[in-house]
Amino acid sequence: MNNSRIIERLSNACATEKGLLAIVKMDNLIMFKDVYGKDVIQRFQEECESIIDSSTESSDIKGCLGTDEFVIFYKNMHDKQEMKDVCSYIEKRMHELAAEYASDEKDVSVDISVGAVMVPEQGTNYEDLFDKADKALDNSTDKNNVVFYDFSDVKADSDDGAMWLSAEEYNTVHRFLENYIHTYKNPACELVISFSELDEDLSQMEFDRILESMSGAVKMTLRKSDVMMKRGDKLFLLLPEITQQHTISVVNRLKNRLYSLGLDDTVGMHIDSHMIGPEREYPVWLKAVI
Repeated sequence: MNNSRIIERLSNACATEKGLLAIVKMDNLIMFKDVYGKDVIQRFQEECESIIDSSTESSDIKGCLGTDEFVIFYKNMHDKQEMKDVCSYIEKRMHELAAEYASDEKDVSVDISVGAVMVPEQGTNYEDLFDKADKALDNSTDKNNVVFYDFSDVKADSDDGAMWLSAEEYNTVHRFLENYIHTYKNPACELVISFSELDEDLSQMEFDRILESMSGAVKMTLRKSDVMMKRGDKLFLLLPEITQQHTISVVNRLKNRLYSLGLDDTVGMHIDSHMIGPEREYPVWLKAVI
């Protein structure tokens, strides 16, 4: 799939069409893979993608965000109940598919979560709309797996996300956090994100613009309690009181953001991570090359 071409089509649709932009996430895939194995999960994902394809019209636009998320523009869809009905159809078909793989000893169900935003009522810029759908997705629950963006539930962007710090301020917070961890025994995590050019024709000015966009996206992915610093082509993130699973979730969201911008063929992203414990820094347990 030419992801940059898909993003261009999504951007044009958001700017000129009426409809609904949705992020559809398949849940429990990691557990499914652990139970049934890598070969089975690959076939299962392909069949799930076919199910999602069957829920769209020929005029709709679908892009893949990694292996477990999709961004879809449903053209001329304005009824929230219609979106919920579509998602119920997808989930029902996925449950039926998962049942075909199940045995008496092994039975893992795969569900979906959806964050959606109305177009043009809530904007016409694709990147802004994607962020709104992503925020709605964050609010999905087992009992309410289809969530529509509601401005009243979201504070101003300037109040959201991590806090930018200078190098000196970041180092001060790092030292303070080490002392805090030693006292209260709650580990933290530091992520170092390195960006690189994959497109030889990319100018330095364009690369810098992309880094600026990615830096803003990273900020909005994080919590208010997190802090970040930029040095050259690297971002340093300090995440207090965070679990390993949440760190993996942060990495996945950063990866999906790169896909959502259609930049995965243009910019490489390498992530190093280590946990900071009460007495020392734990060994590096997570590396990702995206």
